[in-house]
Amino acid sequence: MAVNIRLLRAGEESVLVNVGAEVFDYAVERSLSSTFLNDPRHHIVVAIDDDLVVGFASGVHYIHPDKPPQLFINEVGVAPSHRQQGIGRAVLHRLLERGRELGCTEAWVLTEYDNVAARRLYASENGQEKLTPSLMYDFPFNTQVGDTEERRTTGDVSSQFMVIREATLHDVSNILAIDPIGHQHSHGADFVIRSVASSTCLVAERDSIVGYGVLEHSFFEQGFISMLFVAQAARRQRVGTTLMDAMAARCRTRKLFTSTNESNRPMQALLDRMGYVRSGIIENLDPDDPEWIYFFQRPERSIA
Repeated sequence: MAVNIRLLRAGEESVLVNVGAEVFDYAVERSLSSTFLNDPRHHIVVAIDDDLVVGFASGVHYIHPDKPPQLFINEVGVAPSHRQQGIGRAVLHRLLERGRELGCTEAWVLTEYDNVAARRLYASENGQEKLTPSLMYDFPFNTQVGDTEERRTTGDVSSQFMVIREATLHDVSNILAIDPIGHQHSHGADFVIRSVASSTCLVAERDSIVGYGVLEHSFFEQGFISMLFVAQAARRQRVGTTLMDAMAARCRTRKLFTSTNESNRPMQALLDRMGYVRSGIIENLDPDDPEWIYFFQRPERSIA
């Protein structure tokens, strides 16, 4: 059966009940679908194969006091089972058509430089690359769905502006200052210096460094988070979660691993909340404290 490309309208949220694996980042909620489709500025084109949604492209058109209407392309996703069949291009093409119908003067989208599939997709529809450096900032609100204790922040410290950036050699002493193990043991200091020098270390910074993480690709050639540390005074303020998200975004492989001691309950709870699953155990690294390996499958989107 041929795949049907369809622009959804208000009242058609039932179409999004039957969705293929890895099409969206998370499970589709009917109430959110209804709100989305009933907002005339929100648009979604879906690819349907035998009543199953196997791909989509979504966007928002908007106007500004100094700019005519434009279309922001929010997401493009295709099920792994239906990639390399032109579906990504088909849903994107129809979404761009919708933008023209609405009188938008242009459409735009952001993607990572190393997302070759997405760049190829956008180029296929005559998208023009603008290779200017850009940063994305995330502003989590306490009222978001699924709020957890770690996301609840109190006091002035937690409300301070936080930046995640790649560490430099000038940061080494400040990293060691918040990590007592790294500060007290030469092997810990060597690890920090080596990680910073190899550009695998990220720091979370407010007025000063409040946490750091290390992402390597030496674990069977897969991404591996070998370190996550948050200063005592900055814990339970989303610093760890934000660092983990940033390292996952930098990971070059779909499979991402990390590990923690069996005794490290807070880290295990964080990994559970973020969707990591236990993937094995290593004995005899630390006396009477096995090391648990955790695994996370990164979503692969924007594949035509």
